[in-house]
Amino acid sequence: MVGKHFTNFIYDNGGGVRLFSSSGWEGDEFVWSRTALTAPLTYDERFAFERKSAKEFVVTWETRKPQADWAGGDRPTCNK
Repeated sequence: MVGKHFTNFIYDNGGGVRLFSSSGWEGDEFVWSRTALTAPLTYDERFAFERKSAKEFVVTWETRKPQADWAGGDRPTCNK
């Protein structure tokens, strides 16, 4: 990805590392999309943050295998 963007590394307790990138807020949504580190990805993964109000947002975690639709994992609502 070239230009202005955000990067985020997620390290899990199994020793895995995943790289995500985002172009930032677009309206009320901020999406982190998984980016390949070394080998091609076997599935896509993303975290979408959706602002519902000044005091509430929803985080959706989804995965997708090639040639398939996005499948939801977690979807917590966060309140202030």
